[in-house]
Amino acid sequence: MAGVAGTNYAALWDITDNIADTAGEQNKAMYADGVYQRDLYNMIKSIVEAFDGITAKLDADGGVTDEDYVTNCALTAMGASGNLIEPNGIDNVKLVTALEEMETKFEVLTAQLDADGGVEDTDYGDLDFDMDTVNITDEGIHDQGVVINYLQEVVAAIAALNAQLDADES
Repeated sequence: MAGVAGTNYAALWDITDNIADTAGEQNKAMYADGVYQRDLYNMIKSIVEAFDGITAKLDADGGVTDEDYVTNCALTAMGASGNLIEPNGIDNVKLVTALEEMETKFEVLTAQLDADGGVEDTDYGDLDFDMDTVNITDEGIHDQGVVINYLQEVVAAIAALNAQLDADES
């Protein structure tokens, strides 16, 4: 039986949900009606690290056929030098670019997993999230709550991906 040989995707790459679902969650750092730039930066950085970690683990996984997940799916919009997004300042247009890249690369990743002959499951594409549903556009961000809600969707999609990869074990 084919499948992902490695496990621990969830243990290694699930992201701590630091986004409040309700006003009563005072222990969370991010709220739809207010967020420090540092917390937004840290959440995006966590997403990038998790995503790039998942693709690197897939490249090294003996159960999958493809070995170009990092090449095809690496998140680069944040930039290695941090020139795009920093803890003390985020340009909205560049933030939109980073969020768009997250969506695009996630779609590329799930399509590649579905097409990979070594992967058992072929429904990774069902894990998609869509920026169009939260009204973030190239013109900018008009509601900070939209960004926070979108990031929560991204965190949930990564957790679902990790769970499916762990369950897809050969």
